[in-house]
Amino acid sequence: MKKKVVVFETDPGVLEFLKSFFKGRSEYALVKRHTRKSDIFARYGGEEFIMLLPQTSRKGARREAERVREAVSEHSFCTEKTAVSITVSVGVASFPHKKIKNHDDLIHCADTAMFEAKKKGRNMVNIFPAK
Repeated sequence: MKKKVVVFETDPGVLEFLKSFFKGRSEYALVKRHTRKSDIFARYGGEEFIMLLPQTSRKGARREAERVREAVSEHSFCTEKTAVSITVSVGVASFPHKKIKNHDDLIHCADTAMFEAKKKGRNMVNIFPAK
């Protein structure tokens, strides 16, 4: 069965603001509104979120990841005093792949791709393996 996993994390800069004000609820709700009914979306670890995209092609997974990334970066989180915009770095991994033997490998590869997106400048989608 084809499986695609998207892992993403809020980029630095407003993380302390998000922790103190939103505690992750608003960013979760925003992304959840932009997922398809067939996608499975959840918080994964401290600052990370994960999305399983069943029966989605590699190209389709990139498109969905990019759509969510854009939705987050275009949204303003409003408080009584200010509006704050955030960005996310996104990693995508696909199964089947010769380096991916199980679900843990799939998540690890998506996580690796996400950290590569952060290294490359943040606010982008990175696909495992890099070509």
